[in-house]
Amino acid sequence: MFKVERIARERIDSWPVRGSGLPTRVVNGARLAGIQTVGQLRQKDNEELISLRAIGRISVRDIERFFDLCRRMEDGTLVFITIQEVFDLFLDGEEMDILARRYGLLRTDYQASRNFMTLQEIGNELQLTRERIRQVEKIARSNLESRLAACCLQPFQLYLTAFINSRDKVASCDDARDLEGQSWLSGYNPCSILLLLHDLNPEAYAEYRGLFSTFPAELLQRVKAAALDQLEQQGRPVPCGEVLRALNGPAASWTSAALGKLLDHTEQVAAVRDGRYFLPAGASEVFLRELAEEVQRPIHYRALAARFNERLKPASRRGSGYILKLLNASPLFVKADRGYYDLADS
Repeated sequence: MFKVERIARERIDSWPVRGSGLPTRVVNGARLAGIQTVGQLRQKDNEELISLRAIGRISVRDIERFFDLCRRMEDGTLVFITIQEVFDLFLDGEEMDILARRYGLLRTDYQASRNFMTLQEIGNELQLTRERIRQVEKIARSNLESRLAACCLQPFQLYLTAFINSRDKVASCDDARDLEGQSWLSGYNPCSILLLLHDLNPEAYAEYRGLFSTFPAELLQRVKAAALDQLEQQGRPVPCGEVLRALNGPAASWTSAALGKLLDHTEQVAAVRDGRYFLPAGASEVFLRELAEEVQRPIHYRALAARFNERLKPASRRGSGYILKLLNASPLFVKADRGYYDLADS
């Protein structure tokens, strides 16, 4: 059960009508009547509301529903069981469908993307223009960023923040597998929900290339830059713990596990399965030498490329052409025969 934080009526009454979570037709009608805040709208009874231009009985029901949610929030009795309940309050069917397609809320792999389906792909499927899809997505985002929606989503964001903190303050999409099947997710992909709720409230937690952290985004960038400097200085595969010890200030409160996740998500870095990291531009040939020393030589470049990729995590792997180019350019290797290479000092 997700309980919404109690908020005083005075605070709610100070909200501008625009962006409060009321439907657009109510916002427009209130503007025409000179009503600027939720408190001013609350003072109108139903007869006064219906007499206003552009506000009819449907709008009055929307206003009543809005104030019922506000009352429950004021009383501390507003609770949700699933995140779908919140979506249903603020999104219509078309808005929900398009937002789900854009973020891949129903995707089955463990990655996060704001562009799981392009505007054109969605338009083709729904027989709508690309511009119409963009407009509906913008409306959906705006609805969920409204003040009331933000309050309703906050307990879910707090839950995810606690989840990230339990993973040394840095959680990957692979970590999010532990959330799979939890009923509050309404069957949605946890990585996609993590990304969507971050985008709706970036202050809740940071996001970097599909990595989620309660460390500030600025600190993530500083730690990444410092780690890259260390790897460049070393010029060899370096254990994550050794990198962390050399960072000192920027990563004072970090763990090796947290730094490892950041490096796994840094495109300039190659990740070895044994927990070491290196910069391909300066240390790939050193790693190749290490691999060549383990086997009988000369060794064919394709066999060496296979060993290279077996030792690396999937995102760091390279093609055999990359390996061949390295072997031909490196002073650490000599060509022994067609396609076969040996160590230069063997």
